[in-house]
Parts: sequence; C-alpha cells; structure tokens
Amino acid sequence: MSNMRKIILILLLSVILVSGCDKIESNKGLLEGKVTIYKCNSMSMAAYPCGLEENTEEYKLRKIIVYDKEIIDFHPKEINLDSNGNYNIKLNPGKYIIDINYYVNEMKFIDRKTDYFRDKSSDVPKEIVIEKGKKVSYNIKIENWGPE
Repeated sequence: MSNMRKIILILLLSVILVSGCDKIESNKGLLEGKVTIYKCNSMSMAAYPCGLEENTEEYKLRKIIVYDKEIIDFHPKEINLDSNGNYNIKLNPGKYIIDINYYVNEMKFIDRKTDYFRDKSSDVPKEIVIEKGKKVSYNIKIENWGPE
C-alpha cells in the first residue's frame, strides 16, 4: 500500500471516529450561563444600589445546583463557577430545576440565631427543559448581603 493511501485511510478513520464521538455527545443538551454577584449592604437601596462584586474568589464559593425533576434525586449535580461566574454542563434531555448553593456565612451554614442567608436571587429556583442537541442559556443575578 502506498504512503498516500495510508494517509487517506488514516484521515478517513479519524473522521469516522470523531463523528462517532459527536453522536454520543449529541444525545445530550447543554446548560450554560453566567452568574453575576452584586455586593449589597444596609445602605443598598434605590439611591445607593448594590455594586458589582469585583472579588473573583466570591464566584468560586458559589455553585449551580441541578435537580432532575422527573426523578427524586437526593444527589443533585453541582456545577462550579469559573472566576468570571460562567458555568456549563451537558445533561440528558428532560426537565430540571436549577438553583444556587445559598452562601450563608464563612462557615457555609445557617446561623440558627438569625437564620440569615447572605445570598438572595429572584432568578432561582427555575425550571428548565433540556432537549437533545440543543443549548439552554440561563443567567443568574445574586445579591450578596454579606458583612460590610
């Protein structure tokens, strides 16, 4: 077999293998979005709105939580955010509820004396539908009412 035929055969096999991988991935859908955190304090109101959080470490503390709506799922999927607040995950087609891990305090649990959540968002929880081979984009705004 000539070198040219070998090269063509290798290229043809590569294309078949790559297209086979795409078929596996096309059975899923993609959920993606961006989380934006706004730093708020007791002075935050119409005259003094919450400001955009500039500390990228704050994004690493948050996660997107995905619950399968069709199955009672005691182990939801947790999606980490990158330092800019972006997230994405491939999911099987179906209905899901997305939420955030409400960051409460430095120890990450509810202070029973105040029952005070630092994070608030009117964007979640949210029901979404994932379809095979399609992308769903959903952005989330979080108000962080942490210590001043």
